[in-house]
Amino acid sequence: MADESLEQQFNALKLTLKAVLKPWGYTKQGQRFRRLIGGNAALIEVQRSSWNDGAAIRLTINVCVISSQLAGSDIDIKKAGGERAQLRERIGFFLPDPHDKWWELNGTIGDAKVADEIVSLIIKKVLPFLNNYTSDQGLAELWKSGRSPGITEVQRLRYLEQLRSAA
Repeated sequence: MADESLEQQFNALKLTLKAVLKPWGYTKQGQRFRRLIGGNAALIEVQRSSWNDGAAIRLTINVCVISSQLAGSDIDIKKAGGERAQLRERIGFFLPDPHDKWWELNGTIGDAKVADEIVSLIIKKVLPFLNNYTSDQGLAELWKSGRSPGITEVQRLRYLEQLRSAA
């Protein structure tokens, strides 16, 4: 468990994200920010590493889309998390050198830089990405291109067929 000052910094980061995302229509639910668009949900999730200790909190950001058409009636997209999403990507893949990026809050002056870097990526890269792919039409276009972040090729083809059949 991280010490209290690190927890305060982690909570401050989430409050910063809340302030940045609210004008874009996102609401905060714990460590998840959700925007409902045309029956689908765009998610930005703060994920803490399970390897955190008292000296630091490691975190990353998950970027997800849940299609109500593909999720089925048993999934409440107003509550579902990224594990139920048909599109999943880590924020590090929006960097110039795409990779699975984890940041560390460790109580130093550098912690402000962490928030700045995450906010910059969200505004410049993540929000436009989600705006493009939150609709079923956007998802279908992405999958037609052969790309399928966070899902397998079999899932991509199955989801694409489900969307075609529903149209």
